[in-house]
Parts: sequence; C-alpha cells; structure tokens
Amino acid sequence: MLTVAGLANGTPSSPFRWPINDAGASPAVVPASNRLIPLELPPFATAEQAAAAALRRRARRTADNHRDRSRRCSASLDQLVAPRGSNDRRRPRLERRLQVVRLYLGFFEREPDPLGVKYWFDEVERGVSLDIVASSFAIASEFERGQTVPDGEFIDAAYERILDRAPDEPGRAYWLAQLGSGLDRGQMLILFSESAEHVAKTRIQANLLAITFGMLERPVTASERSEFGNIVASSGASGLAAHLAGSADYDTRHHPR
Repeated sequence: MLTVAGLANGTPSSPFRWPINDAGASPAVVPASNRLIPLELPPFATAEQAAAAALRRRARRTADNHRDRSRRCSASLDQLVAPRGSNDRRRPRLERRLQVVRLYLGFFEREPDPLGVKYWFDEVERGVSLDIVASSFAIASEFERGQTVPDGEFIDAAYERILDRAPDEPGRAYWLAQLGSGLDRGQMLILFSESAEHVAKTRIQANLLAITFGMLERPVTASERSEFGNIVASSGASGLAAHLAGSADYDTRHHPR
C-alpha cells in the first residue's frame, strides 16, 4: 500500500508516477493538466440539443405505438382471435388452424378430437410446417391401418376420402408420376386437402370447428352446430368469432372471476 503524506483536504495537488522495475527507476512522470475535449454531436451543436432531439424521437415512437395498437384493436375479430404467423410464419393463425381441420376432415373423414386438434394447433403455432402435420397424418394407422400401401392404393384412398369420388384415369396417372418423381405423400395430401374442391366442400364445417376449438377450446355441441353453421354461412368466420366473443362461455373461460 502506498501512503502519501502532506496532503490536505481541499488543497489541489499534482499527481505523479514513478515506475520502478529491475532495471531501476525512470524519471518521474507528471501528467499535463486536464484539457476539455469538445463533445462532437453532429448535426447538433450541444449535448442539450442532442438530448432534446432524442426526446422528440421517443415521443414520435410512443405516438406511433399508440396508433399501431389502435389499428390492431380495430382489426376484424377473426384476425384478433387468430393474429399472425403461419407455417411459413406469414399466414394468419386462423388459416393455419383451418388447414389442420381440413386435414382431419379429409384424412380421417371425421371431426377432430379436442386433444388431437389442440396438439396440432399448438404445433403449427410454434412453427411446425403443414408438411410435417400432413406426413404424420399420412402414416397414421387410422389412415393406412398400420400398413404401407402402394402408391396407387394411396391415391385411390385420397380421392375417396378427401374428394368423395374415384380418381379419373388421367388424374390417377398424374399423381402416380408425381409420387414416383419424389413427391412426398404428405405434400400430395396437402394439395388434395387445400384444393378448391375440398375447401369449398368443407368451408362452413371447417370454419365453425376451427373458431370454436380456437376460442372455446372444446367441440361444437349438437345444439350449436346448426346455429354456428348459419352464422358462418351468413357472416363468415368473423361473424362467428364476434358471436362467441360475446358469449358467457367465452367470458368464463378467458376471464374467470
């Protein structure tokens, strides 16, 4: 420890440094007096001006955030219930859920069970692609009954289950060639499930299931099916979402007392 004697409080002193090593001592080093280094804040002349500009920027950002929140709050209910993202992280959440429901309706020829559909909703929500969902369905025992079927039988089953008809010969030959060229069965089934034919056939059913599962986290009851279907038919997904958002069931589930 270095002790320096002769210093008094409030009395200026000059610091010194006297390096000593094995080679001896060097001359004492007395630093030059402190110099004020001008603070350069282009394009601002002073720190006060720079701080004022920063405050103005912050105020603008705050106002922009308020406008963004207002825009989000005024978005349609189906987008609020199902905001953003996608399998490629761009599609709205509702569309991803509709894709999952359509896969159930097409592959298994039944409505989803609550636990199964919740699992897949959560999976696509965290970024799992629809390809993976479809491939999982394609190899499920419920679809192929635990057996690997030939491509031709798989195509026939896809037509029957998803499109409710037998394949025409050109169509069957086309899909045989596609699978033979490396198309994944899951990808083929997505193309069937998302075809205009299947989307139109399942429009009301898929929307009422996706909205009800998404908002109430339960299946549609027998008494609700006709009512909800009529709402989707007349007002679309946003109409059903608005209806459910004002229900006691939704309030109890999401705003428990």
